[in-house]
Amino acid sequence: MARLRRVLMTCLLAAALPLHAAGEPTSASRDAAAGGLAFVPDPTIVIETQEIVLAAGEIKVNYGLRNIGPAQRTIMAVFPLPDLDTAQISEQQIRVTTTQSANFIAAAITVDGTPAPVEVEQRALVLGLDATALLATHQIPLMPFDKGSAAQLRRLPKVVRNDLLQRGIIRVEDERIEANWILKTTAYWRQSFAPKKAVTIALSYKPVGGSVAYHATLIETLRATHCLDATLEAAITRKVAAQSGKVTFNWLTYAPGVAASMLGPVRQLKMRIEKPDIGTIVATCRQGFRPLGPTTLEWTAQDYSLEEDVHVLFVE
Repeated sequence: MARLRRVLMTCLLAAALPLHAAGEPTSASRDAAAGGLAFVPDPTIVIETQEIVLAAGEIKVNYGLRNIGPAQRTIMAVFPLPDLDTAQISEQQIRVTTTQSANFIAAAITVDGTPAPVEVEQRALVLGLDATALLATHQIPLMPFDKGSAAQLRRLPKVVRNDLLQRGIIRVEDERIEANWILKTTAYWRQSFAPKKAVTIALSYKPVGGSVAYHATLIETLRATHCLDATLEAAITRKVAAQSGKVTFNWLTYAPGVAASMLGPVRQLKMRIEKPDIGTIVATCRQGFRPLGPTTLEWTAQDYSLEEDVHVLFVE
C-alpha cells in the first residue's frame, strides 16, 4: 500500500511524468484531461474568487475561499488527475518521459503560499472492478506505460497470465501482452478554514495536450473540435503561407467536471488564455473572451459554476 498512497510534498514541486499526445486531437487525448479542485460541500465555505490561466505548457488555477461561519471548519480537498485508459491511449498517442512518480502532470498545490500536505491514491479499474491489489500481488506497476510494467507482464507464469486475461486486466495485441486497466489517480488533503478567514489555494500542472505540424486535412478536424470559423481559417492560411508551412498546432483541454460546483457558484470567476507570442492564433468554442493585451484573452463571470470542458487551440 505504501506504493499506492504516498505523500507528495516536495515532489509536487518538481516536473514528473509530463504527457504529450501526438497526432490530431482524438477522444483519447481529450479524455485524458484535468480540471481544478473539488471540495466536500459545506454551506459555510464559499469560493469568492477563482482565476484560471490556460497556457500552452501550463494550467494555473487560483482559488480565494472563505469560511463565512462562526466556527472552524475542516473539509476534504481533492484534485483528480486525468484517467489513463490503456484501452484508448496507445504508446504512440501518449509519450511518458518518466515513470518514477504518481504525479504525472507535474502538479503543484499550495495553501497560502505553503505546499499542501497532499497524499495520493491510485487505483486500477477493469470493468468497474478494482484490480489494484491483484496487480500489487504480482508486482505489476500501476502506471501502464512503465517499462517495468511491460517487463513484469512478460514474466508472468502462464496460469497467472490466463487468470488476468479472463479478468480483462491484460490483453494480447499482436502477440504482445498489454495493460488493459484504467488508472485513476487522486490527490487529496484535509483543509481547515478559520472562522471569517480567507484562504488562498493555488494549483498548477502540465496539461495533457497535443502538438502536430500542419497538414492539409488538419483544418477539417479542428473545425469541429475548436470551432474554427472563416476568419480564423483565413488567418491560419496566411500564417501557413508566411511561414512556408512550418506551423505547429498545440491544443489542451480544461475539464472542470460537475465537482467544480460542489461549493456553489464562484462569486468572481476569471479565465485567461495566455498566448506564447503576439503572432499566435487562438481558437476555442467558448464564447465571450476579449483581448486584455497583445498576448492575453480574458473571460469573466459572476456567481457562475464552470462545468463545461474548455478546449483551446494555439497555432504557432
